[in-house]
Amino acid sequence: MEIVGIIVFAAVLLLGIISPFFGLPGTFIIVADALIYGLVTRFEKITIWFLLLLVGLAVAGEIFEFFSNIFGAKHYGASRLGLIGAFLGGIAGIFIGNSLLPVLGPLVGGLVGSFVGAFLFELFRKEGSRRAITAGLGAFLGRMAAISVKVFITILMAVLILTKIL
Repeated sequence: MEIVGIIVFAAVLLLGIISPFFGLPGTFIIVADALIYGLVTRFEKITIWFLLLLVGLAVAGEIFEFFSNIFGAKHYGASRLGLIGAFLGGIAGIFIGNSLLPVLGPLVGGLVGSFVGAFLFELFRKEGSRRAITAGLGAFLGRMAAISVKVFITILMAVLILTKIL
């Protein structure tokens, strides 16, 4: 039975690492996995202080994701309306992408949705297609940065956990 638990634990860690590609909070999946491990083992290796460190990393990743989307679009000239469009487009893209292509759809949909949302909302403001494309590109790049950093943080969290328990 212990081997099954280890396999499930490792599978959830892996799920946490790949989940940012699909718009899911992988950092908190990993925190939950570590918490369950700590509860099962009576916090022998995974301590409360270590869990707080993991929560801090998870929160930092979420904050970075939120602001990188905004700063990416803003840096490339998006207005407030364009920022709203990038945010809404990214969320809509994740859901639409998932319904069209369940594995890679959320990743592609979130990226394309951020671009299209910023682009369309900037066009709505009648800022011109050049500025709308630039704002869309900024939203796309911000989303890419967010995914990259969150994957890095999830890998870091998994490595920290594995070094604690092995």
